[in-house]
Amino acid sequence: MKILLVTDQFFAANNGTTISSRRFAQVLRRHGHEVRVAATDPEGLSKTDPLGENAYLFEEYHIPVFDGLVRSQGMHFAKTNDALLKEAVAWADEVHFLMPFALSHHGVKLARELGTPYTGAYHVQP
Repeated sequence: MKILLVTDQFFAANNGTTISSRRFAQVLRRHGHEVRVAATDPEGLSKTDPLGENAYLFEEYHIPVFDGLVRSQGMHFAKTNDALLKEAVAWADEVHFLMPFALSHHGVKLARELGTPYTGAYHVQP
């Protein structure tokens, strides 16, 4: 099965969401599934990650006023790009959303439009 994981941050393993996402991807791959990721990569870490080769990489979104706080926590949000996200969702047999932010919100709309099954989780620090 081709599974797409949609999460704002995947390659920098500096928080619980990212670590859970990475472990989930590893287990799915061990079970024979093809896994791709839709995420940001402002630090260029996807170049050294096995999942980076087929990742759909989104630009980072900077939140005015709160950007310093967000970055101090090591978090990165994705700027939506519906054309790229549609390509990613169209590739997948199933899409799993891991964060309740703009990238996932747009992804759910596209999955519904394309008739692609999807699931979701919510694992975000306060």
